[in-house]
Amino acid sequence: MGLAALVVSIAAACTDSKEGINGECNAQGDNNQVVCNAVLPRTYGDVKLSLYNIFRAFYIGHPQDLPRPLDYPEDEAQSHCDDWSGWFAATPDIYTVGASFKLEIQAGSSDLVVIKDVRSKIFNRKAASAGTLIKCSYGGGSNAGVSVVVDTVKQRTTFSEFDSDETRVMPPGSITLGQGDAGFLNAQITLDSKHGHLYEGQIIVDAIVNGVEETYVWGTKDSPFRWVEDETGEFVGADDDEAYDWHPQQKKWVKGFDPFSMP
Repeated sequence: MGLAALVVSIAAACTDSKEGINGECNAQGDNNQVVCNAVLPRTYGDVKLSLYNIFRAFYIGHPQDLPRPLDYPEDEAQSHCDDWSGWFAATPDIYTVGASFKLEIQAGSSDLVVIKDVRSKIFNRKAASAGTLIKCSYGGGSNAGVSVVVDTVKQRTTFSEFDSDETRVMPPGSITLGQGDAGFLNAQITLDSKHGHLYEGQIIVDAIVNGVEETYVWGTKDSPFRWVEDETGEFVGADDDEAYDWHPQQKKWVKGFDPFSMP
């Protein structure tokens, strides 16, 4: 075969713009020099950590002393806890009722995402006392594909698939997505803590994304995540009619606020 008939075809990106060489790195003719860069598959592996299914918060103080919150749009009157997540974090006397997070996992067919461990670090814990309940969401929650429970007392993490009776310990168990099993997976992380106590701490997720170790954290020493554990409603209260919410029209705290009755 002569040089004039030689065709070089490489599935890559070509860096030579000479005549006779096209963008697919195919060269035709004599004495062509082709420099190609291999095109790697696009990666989609990703992990995101956020608050999830937060409906209420607890203020350590009397209703008349409730601090002014951030304003929110009127069309978000039925659900504005997400709007207030930054305000909750910046207000030392406010604790979310329960602790729940969403772990969003994404992977392409060539990716591999592994959640190795989910753990908590407690900075401070103290007994709860009477306070004021804040309500900021009035709809129902949603279920995630995987449930992860972090026992902050025993420092033990377990997980199970939604609607499954099989529970595994993490580690050594792990949540894996990718390598042919591409798509999205949501995991709900719940902190199981000691009843009747106020907590300050952080949630830590250890993962491997395409061979690279990653750590995702919610809460810091200077700005910790705060939550109250009250299984019976002894401190928070069991009746939402006693809860307070910020009225977006009246610009004041209202007891028993009903967003469905707003004009």
